[in-house]
Amino acid sequence: MTINRQHSAAHLLPAETLLYGPNRKHPPYGKRVAGILDNPALLHRYSGCTASRASIWVTTDWDWPDYHPSHLSIVMPVTDDPGDYQWHFLHGHEPILLNNISAPFAEQIATAMIRDGVMTVVTVDNNSTIYRTTVT
Repeated sequence: MTINRQHSAAHLLPAETLLYGPNRKHPPYGKRVAGILDNPALLHRYSGCTASRASIWVTTDWDWPDYHPSHLSIVMPVTDDPGDYQWHFLHGHEPILLNNISAPFAEQIATAMIRDGVMTVVTVDNNSTIYRTTVT
């Protein structure tokens, strides 16, 4: 089942104010993913990717990227604030938040991604229900 949710972008500040904050870094594995996204010729090596679109998996499980090397993966530490990271490198893609992320934390991650220009964030819950949060 897929459930679509709308997220208003009206409250967001101009992108140039937020995208490249001086104190914001990539989330763990984010710099690696950003480098691959900058070179579309590499995308065919990864599961769910084409030359123009990538499946990017976001998890709180530090072991997930090692167990799934054929996936583009980012780890979001549960002890960190997603808003402290830059997510602009995911613009043009629909990152997938895996089911090991609690609903409130997933909402924080989606909000940070949308702030940085991601238009749609996909969340999968423990019942395999797919939620699509899209900027309107």
